Amino acid sequence: MRTVALEEAPTSKVLTPLRALIVGYSDTDLDLILFQLKESGFDVDHPAVESREDFRSAVAENSFDVALADYRLPSWSGLDALVELRGAGKDIPFLLVAGTLGEEVAVECIKQGANDYILKDHLSRLPIALTRAMTEKGLRDENARAHEALRMSEARNRDLAEHAVYGISRVSSDGNFIDGNPALLRILGCSNSEPLKRLNFGRDLFRFPEQHAQLMRRCRELGQIHGSEVEWRRSDGGIVAVRLDVRRATACDETETFEIIAEDVTELRGMERQLRQAQKFEAIGQLAGGVAHDSNNLLGAILGWAEIGSEQSRDQPKVAERFEHIREQAERAAALTRELLTFARHQALQPRAVDLNAVASGLFSLLDKVIGEHIEVKYLTSRLESRQR
Repeated sequence: MRTVALEEAPTSKVLTPLRALIVGYSDTDLDLILFQLKESGFDVDHPAVESREDFRSAVAENSFDVALADYRLPSWSGLDALVELRGAGKDIPFLLVAGTLGEEVAVECIKQGANDYILKDHLSRLPIALTRAMTEKGLRDENARAHEALRMSEARNRDLAEHAVYGISRVSSDGNFIDGNPALLRILGCSNSEPLKRLNFGRDLFRFPEQHAQLMRRCRELGQIHGSEVEWRRSDGGIVAVRLDVRRATACDETETFEIIAEDVTELRGMERQLRQAQKFEAIGQLAGGVAHDSNNLLGAILGWAEIGSEQSRDQPKVAERFEHIREQAERAAALTRELLTFARHQALQPRAVDLNAVASGLFSLLDKVIGEHIEVKYLTSRLESRQR
């Protein structure tokens, strides 16, 4: 590699830096080329090569703004240099500056990717051709950056949709699914996208068709709706509650489509139902506690009067026996009210040994009075053995 120096004349003009690879020029030709570029406002850094090996090394190890090559080179040509440059994947402007160049050769060079060719006796065209080639290179680079940014944006959006917890899809105006992310497939119970393509948004999904009709009417009127809750049928026959955000969109070909975001709220609604049930039980417990408290006061009086009656009728066995029955039933009722109070106050029950036959007998007598006559209840007792752990 050789570097040819050109004596610089004093100038106050601001020059544009230019790193150019010079391929195969005599000192005289190179001086003329550099003079034209400097007069046009370029400050040229110009490493020069002649052989194919030096050209390959320069291209591999350095970065250039442009390559300027003579067509006729020792043992190779400017066209060979162009092929080498493009083969190395370098998209830098390549200009042929030749003494003579036939029309067929010029056409072949352009086909191979040369940006332009300039005859040595018309070097005044060189700055114009160079500026145009560099402008085109800048536009290509900008276009490539825009495409890369678009590709990365699409990849990020695709990744976001693929890993979203919400079902995301687009449907056509007739209800056919255009696409759907994995979360939507999970909500609908589809193993892959093929079953989804066979489903119709309005005909197959909605448990209540009027919900679909109302949803689409509002979406067409307002353009988009948020938080509309409906019930869908899964592919396995189950029912799932979803909260929908729907937006009416128009594609580039002016066909109407709808963008849908679905949130599975089935578990949330189940928890809400459990909470309401717990609140009902709590209210029942409070009511039972109040009733049991009043009943306990009444039973206390009954027990007291039964005890007095039993004491005062000892000389009348039959009457005393009736008072004893009253006391026994009142004590059973008092035990029941204590259990109700324990339930109402959320107190921990104390375990104790019980006779299950006696408990079942008492429960049988209660059921016999409260159930209908069309239900038959049989009570069978058996010998019980206690086991201690």
